[in-house]
Parts: sequence; C-alpha cells; structure tokens
Amino acid sequence: MSFNVTEIRQNLFSVFESLLARRDEFLKNPSSDFTRKKEISFAQTMIFPMIAGADNVATELLDMFGENEFPLPSAMIQRRNQVKKEAFQELFYLFNKSIPISKTFHGYQLIACDGTRINLPYNPSDQSTLVDNIKDRKPFNQAHLNALYDIMNDMFLDVEVQGMQEMNERSSFCRFLDKNYTLNGKAIFIADRGYASLNILHMRFIIINYF
Repeated sequence: MSFNVTEIRQNLFSVFESLLARRDEFLKNPSSDFTRKKEISFAQTMIFPMIAGADNVATELLDMFGENEFPLPSAMIQRRNQVKKEAFQELFYLFNKSIPISKTFHGYQLIACDGTRINLPYNPSDQSTLVDNIKDRKPFNQAHLNALYDIMNDMFLDVEVQGMQEMNERSSFCRFLDKNYTLNGKAIFIADRGYASLNILHMRFIIINYF
C-alpha cells in the first residue's frame, strides 16, 4: 500500500493532535503551555526541528513562515522549551504505526540494525560523551546512534542514542527486540558482530552477521 503526500500529512497532523490531547505527558507546564492561540502552534513547534537545516534559526523560520508571518527566533525557542523531549520520541513511534508493513521476504520482515558515531560540540563537563583516552589527540565529544531499519519497507523503526562512555550495542539491540516491531512475529534481523550475544541468539529470531 502506498501513501500520497496528502495522506502522509494528514497522518502526521493527526499524531500532533493526539500528543496535544495528552498534554500532561508531553508539556512541561500543561496547565498553561499551548492553551492560548499564538503565532506558533504546537504542530509548528514540533515540525520546526524536523525540517530545519544548517542555517541560523531566523533564516530557517523565514523559510518556514514567510515574511508576513515571521516570528522571532526567541519565540520559537520559548515554544520549543515548553515541549518535553519524550514528545518527539512518541511522535516517531505513533507516526510509524500509521504506515502499514506491506513488503516482506517470503513472509519475513528484513530488519537491519547498525550504529554510527555522531560528533558533538566540545563539552568537557559532559562525561557521558567525552572521549579523552586517545593518545596524542585532544578530548572530544561523541554519541553513538543505534538504529533499527526495515529494509523492504524503507523505514526506520527505532533509534537509541548513547553517550560513548555508555555505549553498549548489545543492550541497545535487546531493548529494540523487547519492543517487538515484527509482523506476526516473523523477522530476519541483520546486524554485525557488535550486536551479537548468546542472550540474543537464544531468542526466536534469525541473526545474520555481516563483516
């Protein structure tokens, strides 16, 4: 089943409405945040980080709102600070659920798991991401991103970010599996050796190691 742009947009804004209806969970001050009509709505606040590029906030807001409705960057920052980070995670999960899993390999989902490192601004006080054990190299900050990806349906199923000092691909993969994304319990998981463990191999999944 394929979705057109209108249907995707409808699904996305439907999720925004459902999140706002659960305001106690996702707003820092639910009794006052997003209760009055202002120039930046809840949906626009959620969309902005998703579509913003590498320019400064003012330029990105101009691209999004246009000259006639252009809000101040401080207004967007204030709005963004009213939303808990968990709202974006729930948005990701709920929007994914609106997309049917239609393609399989002989009835099995093909799900790949892999990780990558993300460079962060230097912050020596953030011990969870600080890397300072490489000889002859200045300390730097990095995070490790684990991602679960449905190959045939071309969609990410989950992501988890770990500080480099907390990085554990095996534990991340176990948490992914506990959430049970599979279609009718049938899936082939593809991951490298960093994700393999006896605990995982004992589960009813097929693990393929690539090199």
